[in-house]
Amino acid sequence: MRLTTIETGRLFLRPPAERDLACAMRHLASGACLSTAPLTGPAARRQFPVLMTHWHLSGFGLFAVVPAGADVPMGLVGPWQPSGWPEPEIGWLVWRQADDAVELTAEAVTAACDHSAGALGWREAASFLCPSDARSLAVASLTGALADPFADRAGAIAYRHPRAPRRPLPRAA
Repeated sequence: MRLTTIETGRLFLRPPAERDLACAMRHLASGACLSTAPLTGPAARRQFPVLMTHWHLSGFGLFAVVPAGADVPMGLVGPWQPSGWPEPEIGWLVWRQADDAVELTAEAVTAACDHSAGALGWREAASFLCPSDARSLAVASLTGALADPFADRAGAIAYRHPRAPRRPLPRAA
């Protein structure tokens, strides 16, 4: 299986590796993370092995997001739809606490949405956010995601990331 990597102006997105687990666990223990609703607190620690194997089961998953010039990821961002999941989701779990964390996360989410539309053909994906997570709500706003008042997901606010799948341009005759 060929695993996808993405580069943006300030980030490198790659499939998570085993070496990322220790970094993630250290930060998750603090509980101070920017995340979509299903990936918070102790649930996030239990989900990490599932996040890593999602790539092998589905051919896609959350990317480890590494800032340019860094050796360790600042978090995980990407397409997510494990077996039984109600719909395609763009999830994130970011442990970076620096002032630029929201902007960098929004850059990674935008890249993940574009990848999901182009490579996976997703026309739309959702992100389910905790109403009290102001930084994740800011990420949704920066990416142009739209709140969905009709979606109900156990106290989370649903945001939609609409995208039109990319199609090749027609060739000139």
